[in-house]
Amino acid sequence: MNFDMEDRKELNVSAPTAMMKRLALASICATALLQASVAFAQHVTEIRLTYSKGQFQPSQVSAPADKPISFRIKNLDAKAMEFEWLRAPRGSSMCER
Repeated sequence: MNFDMEDRKELNVSAPTAMMKRLALASICATALLQASVAFAQHVTEIRLTYSKGQFQPSQVSAPADKPISFRIKNLDAKAMEFEWLRAPRGSSMCER
């Protein structure tokens, strides 16, 4: 939304008032986005792992079924690591033996 001085005179809106309205709208939008991201984060199980000397710690993890999972992996080695995500068939567990 762009106003020049002639538009403001026609609308009888001063520059500071127009700026305040824009700031109020921006803060409302920012608050709504923050609340949405917090609500999403509350439904995600976060699992933190470290990788060192070819092994992950902890070596076993668990999470609730049918819920989103977020993995945070920190590489403690100097060398970059590569790994592949495998997807278990629905209703099974890759960790069961």
